[in-house]
Amino acid sequence: MTKPSSPHEQRMHFGTWVQAMREERAMDVRAFAQVVKVDASTISRLERERTQVTLWTAVRICEGVKATPVD
Repeated sequence: MTKPSSPHEQRMHFGTWVQAMREERAMDVRAFAQVVKVDASTISRLERERTQVTLWTAVRICEGVKATPVD
């Protein structure tokens, strides 16, 4: 019998989501960073899960890709 996954396991990591949004737009890190107005090194660290996202950064990225909290 398969154990049901926990709500935590069902959530996507923010960095994974950022990378998916960037790749969906066929952009490299620098181009994406310009669009969302966040430093390219921050985007890179988020995608590699080397840093935690701040609220300010999350808002800037979401506004830049026109995402809603539901997305």
